[in-house]
Amino acid sequence: MNSDVDSDFRKRVNTIVELAGGPAALAQKSGLSRSVIDKYRAGDSDPSRQRLIALASAVGVALEWLATGKGPMRPDESAPAVPPPAIVMAPGLDDETFGELYAAIAGLYRERGARLADKDFGALVSEKAGEIAVTHTDPAIRRAMIPLIITQLDKELRSGKGTTAKGKHSASGS
Repeated sequence: MNSDVDSDFRKRVNTIVELAGGPAALAQKSGLSRSVIDKYRAGDSDPSRQRLIALASAVGVALEWLATGKGPMRPDESAPAVPPPAIVMAPGLDDETFGELYAAIAGLYRERGARLADKDFGALVSEKAGEIAVTHTDPAIRRAMIPLIITQLDKELRSGKGTTAKGKHSASGS
């Protein structure tokens, strides 16, 4: 592959990362690891056919578009599409903010003696990251939202209402 082809593929991968709500969300939705997603984004690795299918299916894009850039981006479209401006303007969280969110939620759960299956914890962090990402584009505001999310989760844990779409929070002694 030449570098123009590599660059174009990386752009399409970055587009689906944003459609998914960030690299962690795409990893979760596709069943691939975050490090594999990062290698594709950097152009350090090319996905196998099965992984291309998993990526395309995870966000509902056409396999041919993802692999080659040809045809419509979405299977139900008749012409190539450009992601909606909201996707371009409200990308997933940067790694630092996502890490801060993850650490804050993990710290809250440790502090409260709460337990959540790894898969459910990942879903919770991904859900909260998505809430932040679609609400604001300013990185400072996004980081400022983390304590608000932690306060809300803490209230849910203390009241026993702490549930997510994927599972229930369990606090020992609550």
